[in-house]
Amino acid sequence: WFDRISGAGLSPDLQCYNAVLDSFAETGDLRSAERWFRRMLASSVSLDACTLNLLLKCCAVGGHTDESGHWLGRMLSLRLQPDQASYYSLVKSCAQGGDLVSAGHWMEAMSSARFEPDLLCYNAVLTGLSRRGEMLEAMRWFGRMREARLAPNEASYTCLVQGFSRAGKFASAEREFQLMVEDRLSPTIVSFKVMLGACARHGMF
Repeated sequence: WFDRISGAGLSPDLQCYNAVLDSFAETGDLRSAERWFRRMLASSVSLDACTLNLLLKCCAVGGHTDESGHWLGRMLSLRLQPDQASYYSLVKSCAQGGDLVSAGHWMEAMSSARFEPDLLCYNAVLTGLSRRGEMLEAMRWFGRMREARLAPNEASYTCLVQGFSRAGKFASAEREFQLMVEDRLSPTIVSFKVMLGACARHGMF
């Protein structure tokens, strides 16, 4: 279908290329995205920040932590300025890959660039820490999120519930679930599934 654009006497524009990259970003297919990026460079189409953000998103979704820095460097070399979405993808990529030090670094770099980390960024870090069972650090970041005057949502608490469950601390998992309710949040079906898993893991049935 892409080639049929030219066959119809039309020239694929930036939005056409970005639409293809976006489809690969949704699945984290970095290799296919890179192939289309090279094809884009060979065309007369000018890139924008969204183009590189889609490559960064590919790294985050596909777990290509080691390559996210490369694409940020490519972005800067093209004189394109990283934005909120750029930094979020970097934070998420590092957090999911277990590189929490780098995730924290990008959070600080984000603030230095005058983009305040939002709830999505903090939840990405909480998810990474909870998966690794580093609950003391997770609670520290949860506190930092509060200090930044960001209200936790259901996903924030569910990360903590799951993390404490995996760490073998059922009472703490149950406490965080209760705090979610006391915070006037409505637990999602995912929250209940995580809590049920905690109950099963700790022989509560």
